[in-house]
Amino acid sequence: MKQDTEQLRQLAYDYLKDGRLEYERGNTDDSITLTEKAKNTFETIGDKEGCASSLNMLAVLLGATGNGSMAIDQLFQCIEIAQKYGYPIYEMMGYVNIGCEYQVIGAHEKALVYFNLAEEVIRKYHLDQDPNQKERVLGAYINMQDSYMSLKQYDMVEKFLILERPLIEYMPDEEWIRFDYDVMESRVNWVLGKKDLVYEKLDYLIKCATEYTAIGNYVQNFTELCQLLIDMQEYDKWKQVIEIMERYSTKANVLDLKLFVNEMWRKWYQTMDDMPSYTKKCMELTDLYNEKIEKDRYDKEAAYDVRVALENNERERKQAKKKSDTDQLTGVFNRYKLGEDLAGFCKKDLQRLCVGILDIDCFKEKNDTYGHLSGDDCLKDIASIIQDVVSKHSGKVYRYGGDEFLVVILNHENEAIKEIADQIRQKLMEKAIPNENSRAGVHVTLSQGYKNGKLSENKDFRTFFDEADKILYRVKRGGRDNYIVEE
Repeated sequence: MKQDTEQLRQLAYDYLKDGRLEYERGNTDDSITLTEKAKNTFETIGDKEGCASSLNMLAVLLGATGNGSMAIDQLFQCIEIAQKYGYPIYEMMGYVNIGCEYQVIGAHEKALVYFNLAEEVIRKYHLDQDPNQKERVLGAYINMQDSYMSLKQYDMVEKFLILERPLIEYMPDEEWIRFDYDVMESRVNWVLGKKDLVYEKLDYLIKCATEYTAIGNYVQNFTELCQLLIDMQEYDKWKQVIEIMERYSTKANVLDLKLFVNEMWRKWYQTMDDMPSYTKKCMELTDLYNEKIEKDRYDKEAAYDVRVALENNERERKQAKKKSDTDQLTGVFNRYKLGEDLAGFCKKDLQRLCVGILDIDCFKEKNDTYGHLSGDDCLKDIASIIQDVVSKHSGKVYRYGGDEFLVVILNHENEAIKEIADQIRQKLMEKAIPNENSRAGVHVTLSQGYKNGKLSENKDFRTFFDEADKILYRVKRGGRDNYIVEE
């Protein structure tokens, strides 16, 4: 069993890895499908960290396809798991990625609400001191800094630049990160009047612009660099950077990059008062927009297909989960589901816990006399009776063994439990399921043992279960067809 679990875990991580590769290749739909498979596999084996990781990845992919609302749904699930099971890095990433969704639409104030929550997690768990998490923390800080920059809160940008510096030094091989940092630092220094520092780095920044084109935040870095050059009125260098971008966009053949370059050229020609060239770029823009409209139509159709596929996968997952949690004969929960639910039964704020064990009297005689099919019908009828009564009190019913059921009811006093037990007994009597060779009577009966009380350090769920089992045994010895509820 353990080996099977490890094989499934490895399969899930392979799905995640392949999903990332497909995303890097531009195959977002395939990436979403693989990531969804990873999530479902992690859920099957109960790997909560894997679930959080795949939910976070799935959200990023959905955001990339324009499904921001679905992305945020996935991220809140990620955060919930991370908080419940103690994975602060995924709690942080969840908040950061929600902030990024708001950032994309320019809602920087709302973005900062979630970025600030992410920063609280970083501080609380000292994630910036964890060598394995420094790159992720740096990414979070960069996103925070970008929103503050958009809001022109330069003191906050400066704060995050200071926080980022030791993290960047920890990654000396990632020179493009240094480029990103230096561009932002130069913009802030220029605004704050530290112009000499900016001029000292200017040639270096232009050099980096030539070398670091194939990076994920290319457009953002170049936007910041162009804005810096505009602020400095370094128009020749600004043109030089646009030419660098144009060469790369032509080589990469990425429509969004071409639109970005077109925008930069229009700004440059407008600044230079070169209206003929500006008009020409406006005409080119029309062609680019027509191309984008067609691409967006295709992407939207693909996004709908993804949404439908996700809904189908989720429906199938829920059906599979329900099937795995449910006893196939009786329809009540099985003992594996009980294992999952134990944590909820042992919350510190729980006032009272009642564990009941209900056993069918002389069930062997029922099977021997009427056959196993009749025995199966009997089990289904009794499960239905117990479920009908217990569910009205928000309790849960589990088939624990062949002819044994377990009941868990929260926050009920002894008298209420006795009423529940008596209702089950009365309904079974009314059903009058024949069992003429039973030593307890001519109809099928139940013996019920309930342990009710408060949890404590010395009284956990197992203790309640063992006590209920002993109480049930006393009911059996006392003649069956009865119940006992004890504190």
